[in-house]
Amino acid sequence: MASEYAIFAEIGRVISSSPNIDEIYEGFAAQVRHLIPFERLVINSVDTELGTIATLYQSGMKVPEWEPGRVRPLSGSPTEWVVENRRGLLLNSESEAATLERFPNQDPSVASHLLWLVAVPLISHNDVIGTLHFRSDHPGEYSQNSLALAERVAAQIAGPVANSLLYAKLEASAREEHRLAEENALFAEIGKVISSSLDINDVYADFADRVKQLISFDRISVSLLDESKETLTNAYVLGKESPGREVGARFSVRGAPAEAAIRSGKTSLAQGSIESLKERFPSIAFNMSSTLQAPLIYKNEIIGLLNVRSVGDNAYTQRDIDLVTQVAMQIAPAVANAQLYAEQRRLATFPMHNPNPVIETDLSGNVTYCNPIARQRFPSLPDMGAQHPILAELGEIIADLSGGGAAFHSREIDVGEETYQQRIAHVPSIGQMRIYSNDITPRKRAQEKLAQQAEDLARSNAELQEFAYVASHDLQEPLRVVSGFAQLLSDRYANELDDTAQEFIGYVVDGAERMKILINDLLEYSRVGTQGRPLEPVESSSVLEQAVSNLRVAIGESGTSVTHGRLPRVMGDFNQLSQLFQNLISNAIKFRGDDSPQIHISGMRVGESWEMSVRDNGIGIEPQHADRIFGMFKRLHGRGEYPGTGIGLAICSKIVERHTGKIWVESELGKGATFIFTLPDAEE
Repeated sequence: MASEYAIFAEIGRVISSSPNIDEIYEGFAAQVRHLIPFERLVINSVDTELGTIATLYQSGMKVPEWEPGRVRPLSGSPTEWVVENRRGLLLNSESEAATLERFPNQDPSVASHLLWLVAVPLISHNDVIGTLHFRSDHPGEYSQNSLALAERVAAQIAGPVANSLLYAKLEASAREEHRLAEENALFAEIGKVISSSLDINDVYADFADRVKQLISFDRISVSLLDESKETLTNAYVLGKESPGREVGARFSVRGAPAEAAIRSGKTSLAQGSIESLKERFPSIAFNMSSTLQAPLIYKNEIIGLLNVRSVGDNAYTQRDIDLVTQVAMQIAPAVANAQLYAEQRRLATFPMHNPNPVIETDLSGNVTYCNPIARQRFPSLPDMGAQHPILAELGEIIADLSGGGAAFHSREIDVGEETYQQRIAHVPSIGQMRIYSNDITPRKRAQEKLAQQAEDLARSNAELQEFAYVASHDLQEPLRVVSGFAQLLSDRYANELDDTAQEFIGYVVDGAERMKILINDLLEYSRVGTQGRPLEPVESSSVLEQAVSNLRVAIGESGTSVTHGRLPRVMGDFNQLSQLFQNLISNAIKFRGDDSPQIHISGMRVGESWEMSVRDNGIGIEPQHADRIFGMFKRLHGRGEYPGTGIGLAICSKIVERHTGKIWVESELGKGATFIFTLPDAEE
């Protein structure tokens, strides 16, 4: 019994000793083995809404079908039984046939002869968040006592599992919010580019440049579909060349990836080996492994295709399909308008043939002409005249255009629930204003939906940040109570406690102190997004001076030299940028080599931003870990080698992200490291 208590105490110490969930899992498995023997130990998370199980950790025998990260159905599994009944399950001395009859999806365990099982729920805040499994191939390995022990250790590990799932969700939400914000900004830029000129050839180059920031490609093209729906003509091409597919080239859609997109009216994805693609599409003309074909749809008619291709294998995902579909929705009206504009120039004096609403007014704004489609769309226009919403605020535009101020005026205007893009031009030969209106309601609705999704995601992320802040803050008080009474117990009853008791009390005090440091770091992380000050012009040299002053003791004790070049004036939050420099300099001191630390800070203008760098001569980082170190609780070294919680660089990343920048590291093991981040210029 005493040994069991010691093992439970050690499990508690392991759980409180590290913020890194992977380290906790390894230490937990090592200790639990002394209580409950196993050939395989598994920690799962469950999603009852989706009906899935995800393996978070495994120890012992490997089962390829159930490796960490794999998601599989919940139905027909022991996990489903445990979740539904909210209690442990003991399977002992059952035949393979009986196991499969009761739990049909247990083929992998049966194949490994792991027929004896103890499975218990992981419960946090009265919700079953996962399960803990022990499996054995020894008959009669487990008993009711094994089940009771498993339930006790499950109660210990449930909290860390819940926390790791929460922070994984928080990080994923923050990444998604940042990605969606960037995509929204790029879609807005694409919209501006598209509406910047009546000549589509002036639009294509900037359009392709913006699209490349959304979707990686080696070739992009816009092709126009003829009336027979059998032939495409390339109107624009950028990237890798191919004979017979240059601008102006005509080619059949039959036997090509384009055929599927045109026939279905939906974006088509084709990727695989060159040989398999040629077998599926005999007319394919490119030696590229991945292609996306998005139909350009205008007024429910396919007028062409947007085509992006990559030489990479399996280069595109569902996200890319969604993005290229959205881009095609944006460019389709512009392509249609370009075709109509060309026709309008040919029939400039015959607006009655225009398939879009065309209205003419005199220089006083009185309606003098409506083509048939305008009369159909706006039946009240003849009666309302200049008071009709389609002609709202026309007076200043007439004055500007008739006075020679501009060649044409472009605007968007709402009429009821519909939105129109207008091109307004002065026709001196007839002394009239001619107003071309194009219905862009579908595109506007798609943009509004995207903006609403971004707003919902931002609100969800803010709620998660607030929850993390409150949870961390509320943990401070009980932690002080635990630490205080443990210390009081040690001081008052030192002579009455044996060495083992004193050791256990030491574990409690040490764990509480580490937890205090961890909570403080979590508070700092959550405050980046919730308590930051507005960005304003600051001198980065003053920010660095403050950071160095805060670290003067550590710098002096380690013999560190901190130098810098001429540093710029940037837009930022002074306190957060000071913390950013402080964390990076502190890391350079902590991870130093045999020589005294040499740290140099510099700034370089790159486009509209400043690229700041913090270079040191420390132990360096292997390149494959360059992205991993910026995640929450990610450590490359054991706690015995270097202290810390693994949150410092995550805070740096969050600060830089709040300043609309990016952060990365360039390093090799044993050759020092250079941390680089971008900040907005104060002059822009």
